[in-house]
Amino acid sequence: MSMPLDADYLRLYSPGPLEADEVDQPELRLWSDTTGLALLSDDEAVDEDGRPMIFQFRRPHIGYRPQTQEQLLTRTKIVHRNRCCRYCDSPSVVPIQRNDAVMNRNGMPIPGTATLVGFRCRRCSAEWRV
Repeated sequence: MSMPLDADYLRLYSPGPLEADEVDQPELRLWSDTTGLALLSDDEAVDEDGRPMIFQFRRPHIGYRPQTQEQLLTRTKIVHRNRCCRYCDSPSVVPIQRNDAVMNRNGMPIPGTATLVGFRCRRCSAEWRV
């Protein structure tokens, strides 16, 4: 499958099995579907030492942007400070979060990505805001 890049499609292809005397030649080439030509000739596809050139491509854009380290650290500090109930001193406290967590590809929420709203004690049922 081709990936669009400025209305031009680039494709890697192998010209076929290499003969014994062609071992130093690159095996893969960049091909443009628009022009129907190879983008580099065999001479341009190797560096000064005769090794195949390595081309770097941008990574595909991923919809999920991980939180910054500072945001994660702040969230962790808040959870740590509220690990015990303010009223009964029980360690059985659970965070209350909004239903806006980022979902992974299996449709499951990614831990730590939902908005933290408050905390609830399982023992005395007390609730408090962040």
